[in-house]
Amino acid sequence: MKKILFIFLFLILLFSFNANGTNILSIAPAVSIVPLNATISVDIVIDPSENVAGAQCNLSFDKDVLQAIAVTNGNLFEYWANDLLPNFTVIDNDAGRIDNIVAFSGNATNESGVFATVVFEAIGTGTANITLFNVSVSDEGGNETDVHVTNGSIIVDGSAPVIAFLDVPDPETHHRDVVFRWSATDDVSSQENITFSHMLSNYSEQWTAWSPLNETQFTGLSSGTYTFMLKARDEAGNTGYGNYSFSIIDASPPRITNVTASPSLQIRHGLVNISCTITDDFGIAKANVTVGMITYPMIHGSGATYYLNQSYEVPGIYQFFIYAQDVSGLGNTSDAYQ
Repeated sequence: MKKILFIFLFLILLFSFNANGTNILSIAPAVSIVPLNATISVDIVIDPSENVAGAQCNLSFDKDVLQAIAVTNGNLFEYWANDLLPNFTVIDNDAGRIDNIVAFSGNATNESGVFATVVFEAIGTGTANITLFNVSVSDEGGNETDVHVTNGSIIVDGSAPVIAFLDVPDPETHHRDVVFRWSATDDVSSQENITFSHMLSNYSEQWTAWSPLNETQFTGLSSGTYTFMLKARDEAGNTGYGNYSFSIIDASPPRITNVTASPSLQIRHGLVNISCTITDDFGIAKANVTVGMITYPMIHGSGATYYLNQSYEVPGIYQFFIYAQDVSGLGNTSDAYQ
């Protein structure tokens, strides 16, 4: 009983005098944006202009948006009143307030620090103002000082960003290079504070790092079906999703041009060079030349050149043709040459 009486007398003495000096008591961070059901901590920070030895305050909040879970001592003062007097600090979630947040030290300090930390749970959406009232900060002599209070707020965002595609390829396209552009809107975060990540299925299995960039390009895609998957994340961490599927169609077979065979007259066992140019929008998978009844694979030279060097023993006139197949499986056969 004597211990409790001593503590009450100490607290009364601590906050019952007036003195000069302005200290700042503030909520940090000043504004927090969190998703629904998140647990969020805010600090009550003191930035002293002189030596201080204790502080007390009450706190109010929007009970429809937040629920207080705990109040703990910060790192600024040595003693926490609620440790000395259990249930001294009162959390009243029905009223949306916390009373008797009190801490003090035997030795004063002029260092900035955390007086107390309050933990909330986001139970509803909207903006909850965090307001400090009945604030007192005492100096080393137990004198109450002038205090400037900066309150804060917690914004609970329950909605994910909505994605809109601004530029996409046609659902079926013959172009191997495609461009995507997009935007996103959110009921809390501005567009410049929304970040994105994307992945193109059938091309990559990795999501890109989060970035504010809102466009990308893919070049040299093979024929096939792709799905562009996009994520948008707001400041609260809510994530919205958008997908777009398209197909790249290879409708053109390889083109075989500049077919030559040299020399036109050849001695037995000499080499005959058959060459041509083969081009395709998607790439060549194979090229063969058939001479008489025998088919030979052609060698890919520089650029789009393909060739075969072959010797012949039997005199006569030989006819040949060239067959090429692209990576999509489309084939083309040249005219017959001799």
